[in-house]
Amino acid sequence: MSEVNALPCRIKIKPFVMPIVLMVICILNIESVISGVKHALNVCAVSIIPSLFVFMVLSDITVTLLTEDDTVALPPKITAFVIGSLCGFPIGASICEKLYIHNEIGKDDAAKIIPFCNNASPAFVIGAIGVSMLNNKQLGLLLYFSQILASLLPLLFIKVKAWDGKKAKSNHSISEIFFSSIEKSILSILKVCAVICIFSVVIALLKSVSLEYLSVFLEISNGTAFCASLANKTPTLAIALCGFCCGFSGICVHLQIFSSLKSVKVKYYKLLFCKVLQGFLSSIFTLIGYYLFF
Repeated sequence: MSEVNALPCRIKIKPFVMPIVLMVICILNIESVISGVKHALNVCAVSIIPSLFVFMVLSDITVTLLTEDDTVALPPKITAFVIGSLCGFPIGASICEKLYIHNEIGKDDAAKIIPFCNNASPAFVIGAIGVSMLNNKQLGLLLYFSQILASLLPLLFIKVKAWDGKKAKSNHSISEIFFSSIEKSILSILKVCAVICIFSVVIALLKSVSLEYLSVFLEISNGTAFCASLANKTPTLAIALCGFCCGFSGICVHLQIFSSLKSVKVKYYKLLFCKVLQGFLSSIFTLIGYYLFF
């Protein structure tokens, strides 16, 4: 009596198979793809570029001049947090990397604080979410400050070592700094817009199969719009989910952060953990404020 040992058959999928499958899905749903890209380009032209590009240029110039001014001694993580909170993502990540390039902080410290220095801008949270989506400016203020508090609290527990080496100094003129900032900001804004286009297509495909609720985890503007649509039926749930969206910010923003980094590398699972933590904290603070003031 012979015994036949069956060897397990392992099917190894080649890396190029996935993009081909996605391409076929896009071809079969070409209407959703086109509408998604059109929507993204409209958002980029009307909202993203006007509200982000100028801040990218000014923040880059600000950090360059701050690092070259020995009379100003702001803690690097506070500098990155304040600029990132005022200008919106992914500017906070760019500022952290710039502080590392200028030898203001170490590479590991820059990677630690990046997740907590990227927040949605006050213009987006107060204006777009509060006024446009929820029809309440005060709710927008609540969401913004809840998000800020959810980022600031963990950041305070992160120790950043004082740089004991020689700080990088440049002898560039103001005009050189200005045009260098413009050049870097153009590249950054193009990357941001490209990522938004991709995710807009993904969300359009999800909507075609009634899975738009997944946008809460994918992209902040579509996610908060979906959450705000629940306000008439379940206002408490809508506010809590909007708070989570602001803190978590969405995978689209996570990729924008990575696209803006060159010298500093952040492991995604660490970034994801930090943003999930921020999402839950922001949601909790939003609910507390909602019950106290509304």
